Amino acid sequence: MREVWKYNFIGTGQHDLSLPKGSSVLNFQIQDGEFTIWVLVDTTNPIEEADCNVWRFEIVGTGWETERRAFEYIGTAQDGPFVWHMFLVTVENARAGGFGE
Repeated sequence: MREVWKYNFIGTGQHDLSLPKGSSVLNFQIQDGEFTIWVLVDTTNPIEEADCNVWRFEIVGTGWETERRAFEYIGTAQDGPFVWHMFLVTVENARAGGFGE
């Protein structure tokens, strides 16, 4: 079975999120003043954190510099005069011990 789950992020910069394998981001917006993504989740996959993948996202404003060289564009959200952009930086297997930076 598949379900749409919602996640909120506070502030810009990097955010890590554990998601079941087979998940995909549907949308990025600002809802009630918070950065929000909606994710399509395959609930037949285990949802225990050790069985999930850790997704690292980065949120930056228009004109901001980022040191990242490789990332996948997720979406853009507008909040009054501000425009924010979300990127998927990497996906790691939680059992592998995280990001090892």
